[in-house]
Amino acid sequence: MVVWAQINWRKLERAVYKLQQRIYQASSRGDVKVVRKLQKTLLNSWSAKMLAIRQVRTEYQAQQLLIKLALEPEWEAKFESHSYGFRPGKTYMDPIMAIKEAMRYGSKYVISANLAQHFEQIDYEKLLSKINTFPKLRRQIRVGMKSGMYNLNSWLLNQEIIHPGSLLSPLLVNIALHGMEKIVREYGKTIPGKKEEITLIRHGSEFALLDSELDVIIKAKILIEKFLSDLGIQINLEQTLKGAKSPGFNFLDFNIRQYEIKTHSQPQRYQTFIQPSQEAIKTHYGELAQEIDKFKSCQSQLDLIKRLNPIITRWSNYYFPVNSAKTFQKLDHLMTLKLIAWVKARHNHKSTKQWVEKYFGSKDQANWVFRAFEESQPVYLTYHHGFLNAVKQCDIYTKTSTPNWYS
Repeated sequence: MVVWAQINWRKLERAVYKLQQRIYQASSRGDVKVVRKLQKTLLNSWSAKMLAIRQVRTEYQAQQLLIKLALEPEWEAKFESHSYGFRPGKTYMDPIMAIKEAMRYGSKYVISANLAQHFEQIDYEKLLSKINTFPKLRRQIRVGMKSGMYNLNSWLLNQEIIHPGSLLSPLLVNIALHGMEKIVREYGKTIPGKKEEITLIRHGSEFALLDSELDVIIKAKILIEKFLSDLGIQINLEQTLKGAKSPGFNFLDFNIRQYEIKTHSQPQRYQTFIQPSQEAIKTHYGELAQEIDKFKSCQSQLDLIKRLNPIITRWSNYYFPVNSAKTFQKLDHLMTLKLIAWVKARHNHKSTKQWVEKYFGSKDQANWVFRAFEESQPVYLTYHHGFLNAVKQCDIYTKTSTPNWYS
């Protein structure tokens, strides 16, 4: 009989870690026979099963996690260098910094697209064939696909919502789109005299294709469309073509744009400017305004601050590494105006001086800071501009280390 409180979880984690490490190493050297043997061992191991049960609530989730524990190290050894989304050891800023680096040395044409809504067309039998695993594991994945659990289209469009296939679906998306970068690079090698590589950067179902030559990027686009067509995904990417002098392109809710730097003595240079996309700004402010409107009735100022702070913190943390200063200042200004209107609606009979003193204070040399009191202690609203001092940390995202259990 197993006593749950007495289980040595560190010992089980080490056992699974060692198996995953061996799977990764065998996959790296192309030893399929050893990979399959180790995957079967992991799937049947008591340690892996216990860890899966510990991390999830239902049986089908535990099965998903077991499959992921076995498949992920095999595919991590294969995935391309510019594939970033839903992978251990990768952050959302990695593809953004990779795009910035690719655009650093000259004007680029860009084709960008998000394939999420097109995954409803994917041929799951072709995906199973691509996974190319042993029969037992293939049957388990096929059952999940037929039941709709691994509906990749549904998961990609509803990542904010708890989805039944959310544990394994991210890995399946990456496996489906694995190979896009390879076919583009191989095409680039066939072009006589071409010195720079064609760049394809992908985060999950979203990708950006960059090159300085228009005819090259159009031909690469055709190869990508053929690659997707082989998976059952029909898409025309032509309408998403952007140039350096255009309004730029959106990627992961960032807007990325190139500006020409005019110099008299130096060769033509370009600067890449990355900021929150207009769609992301509009959505975020809409969420803030909606929350403020909800509290117009009898709810307290303290409750409103506690409701707004995590929303502002989450959004600001996502965008602080890029050129967000003007955006943050604009949002803070709009939010302050909205809060002033909220206060006036509650106290239209009071003088301006009275409600200003009650609802606003000073903090860190800033005035008009929305604040309340809890047990005689001030509780301040979090403002976007408070994250600006962290912008200099942007460089920490330029390098990503390989997860320890793959080394």
